[in-house]
Amino acid sequence: MVVICCTFSSYVWAEETSQVVFQQILKIKPEQRYEIELENVQASDHIWTAVYLIGKQNYPGPTSKVDFLIENQGLLNKANASEHVLSKQLIAEDLTETRYYSLNQFKQLRQFIEKETEQKIEDPILEEEDTIRIYSQVNDWIPEYNSYEPTKVKIAVQNPVDFNIVAAYVLVGRGDKPAQLNELDFNRVLVTDHSNSVKPIISESAYRSDMSMARSNYKLIWFFGIALVFACFAFIYRNKLRHRV
Repeated sequence: MVVICCTFSSYVWAEETSQVVFQQILKIKPEQRYEIELENVQASDHIWTAVYLIGKQNYPGPTSKVDFLIENQGLLNKANASEHVLSKQLIAEDLTETRYYSLNQFKQLRQFIEKETEQKIEDPILEEEDTIRIYSQVNDWIPEYNSYEPTKVKIAVQNPVDFNIVAAYVLVGRGDKPAQLNELDFNRVLVTDHSNSVKPIISESAYRSDMSMARSNYKLIWFFGIALVFACFAFIYRNKLRHRV
C-alpha cells in the first residue's frame, strides 16, 4: 500500500510539474523551427501558448520587418479549428519601442515561470544605442481529433529585413491560462513607467563608451562655466576696464 501511494504521489507530482513548459532562445536563427513536445495530451485538454519576442531594429522606417510563425503538430487553433499554423508579419515601427525589454520586469509572470519550471529567465545582451522592440502573443489550442502524431508546438522567424529577433520566450501550458499572462498585454502595461522595471543588460563596450562620453561632457560643461564667469566679470567691470585703457 505504501509503495502504491508513493507511486501515485510521484505520478501526480510529475503531472503537475509538466503542466507548463518554458523555452527561451537567445540566439534564434531565421527559418529554423524551435519545438516543444507535449506528452499525454488528451482530447479534452485545453492547451495555451504565450510568446514574448525581443527584436532589434537595424534601420528606421516601415521596411524593417520579420515574419513570425507558430506551426503546431496535433493541435488546432481554438478560434478556427481548421488552422494548424498562425503567421504574422511584424513591422518594427508598429511594435512597442522600449529600453526596458527584459522579461524579468514582469514580476508576477517571472515568479510563475520560476515556480512552475524551476528555470531562471536569461536576458540578451544588447548595445545602448540599439533600437529595441517587443512583441507578445497568447493563443488557445485544442487537440486534433484522431491525430496519432506527437503533439508539438513549433515557432520560427522568417524573412527578416533590417529587423532581427534576438530573443524568444515560449510558454506552453495545459488547462486554464494563468492570470500572470495578463502582464504581457501591453495595452495595460505602462511601458513608460519604469520605476519597478528591470534595466536592460548593456555590453562592456557600450558602458565604456558611455563613461568616455560622460567625461567629455563634464569637461565641456566646466569650460563653458569658466567662460561664462569671465564674460560676466568683463560685463560688470567694463567701465573700469575702459577707464584704465
